[in-house]
Amino acid sequence: MSVGMLVAVLVAALLQGFWFSGFVLKRMRYATRLAGFALTAAPLIFACGWFAGWFPPRIESAASFFIVFLAIFAFVSVGYTLYFKKVAGGYQEALEAYRKQAAEKRG
Repeated sequence: MSVGMLVAVLVAALLQGFWFSGFVLKRMRYATRLAGFALTAAPLIFACGWFAGWFPPRIESAASFFIVFLAIFAFVSVGYTLYFKKVAGGYQEALEAYRKQAAEKRG
């Protein structure tokens, strides 16, 4: 079980780097990045769990895993987005403020 968790964490870290670092995907909306990450992470994490024996190897387990994973991911993402908009006013506004502040420090 420990090896399966380690592999799942490594896979999730690689996918996070792919979808969110900006090195591979330069210009993409944040919502698209979130959806891409969730839809690629779910099957890979499921595969780690399947081979590591985290749940019974039945189709019902697979279906419930995907439903629960995507539901929790969507709930947390929407909750964070609403919170962030309330606090910072949105991602684009926060990015523009950061760029302005960084430009002022440089010059």
